[in-house]
Amino acid sequence: QVISSRGCPLQCSFCLNNVVHAQLADKGPIYRRKSAPALIAEIVRLRRLLPQADTVFFADDLFALDRDYVKEFCAGYRTAIGLPFMMDVFPFAIDDELAGILAAAGCRTLMVAPETGNEQHRRSLLGKPISNTAFIEMARIAHRHGLTVYATTMFIYPEQTVADAEATVALLQAMHTDHPFKSYYLPYPGTPAFAHAVAHGCLSPA
Repeated sequence: QVISSRGCPLQCSFCLNNVVHAQLADKGPIYRRKSAPALIAEIVRLRRLLPQADTVFFADDLFALDRDYVKEFCAGYRTAIGLPFMMDVFPFAIDDELAGILAAAGCRTLMVAPETGNEQHRRSLLGKPISNTAFIEMARIAHRHGLTVYATTMFIYPEQTVADAEATVALLQAMHTDHPFKSYYLPYPGTPAFAHAVAHGCLSPA
């Protein structure tokens, strides 16, 4: 696992970044990233230390945010590293050009987090104003370039019904998800989602 950046520009209601953003509001930029050459040099060192490693997992909250950065990184990674890699992405950041560049550099899996199949809940409860169509299109592009899709979802959140859970499964199917992953809704104390769950009697106040 490698981390190329710290922070996240998104405002998902359940994420610890909400608390971190508030605590560091006057401390400088929320999102900080290593330069592409520095990141590649770090992975080269790690390969010497871990010669048995066969995959690189970028554990950033979001990796493919800056197209120019991704292009620079992929050009260097392909020649200096060459191992398969996987990363978290934002649906709108992926198009055919970038998917092709990532695949050529050795990317094998794109990780994305629709969380739920209910668009209204995703927007109003989870703080992700992204449509189901955007996730489906991103998965279609990924598959077109030979990339697999790893999609994370959450269950048992306030207001979720059985029909909502079924809609989540239907979305994963519509995305032709290669690696579906589920978790239970358990927001961090101090986040908007935690306060919402307490207000609805789903959690006790911390």
